[in-house]
Amino acid sequence: MSQGQKQPSTADQVPVVVRAGGEHLANELERLLRAKDFRLTFDDRRQVEALFAQTVRSYLISEIAAFLALAIDAKIGQPEVLASTVPDWLDAVEAKMGEAPAAQKQRTEGLPAMAKNRLEAKDQRGAVVEALLRDLAGLSPLRVLRASYDAVALSQLGE
Repeated sequence: MSQGQKQPSTADQVPVVVRAGGEHLANELERLLRAKDFRLTFDDRRQVEALFAQTVRSYLISEIAAFLALAIDAKIGQPEVLASTVPDWLDAVEAKMGEAPAAQKQRTEGLPAMAKNRLEAKDQRGAVVEALLRDLAGLSPLRVLRASYDAVALSQLGE
């Protein structure tokens, strides 16, 4: 990369990778269907790509990020990866990917209230769990990737 040229952030690259994954899925599906003497139209391909992008956004990004952050924390003992680095990255990804699918919004809209209830219980919990609960409870407006991440990470931490 030449000097002065800005390197894209990893958050910038996520939508590019998701689009490429959708194209790959459409290509493989088309190859499979061709073997069965069936052809995808241009519109069919775009629908397959859109379904892939929606699936990745709705079900995979936050969950994989949580599992990876937990693995990193377990290996190197850096709780800020769990509590702030990954959630901040997910906010950047969400800003690049645009509005979340309705199903994902619906699935996450009650999570802040659940986190507030857990915080009010005043149970004994670790600093990372406390930070994730506070983060989730304070999400206004709701950021669905971050909320999904917090929920998955909390679940894996026994909350």
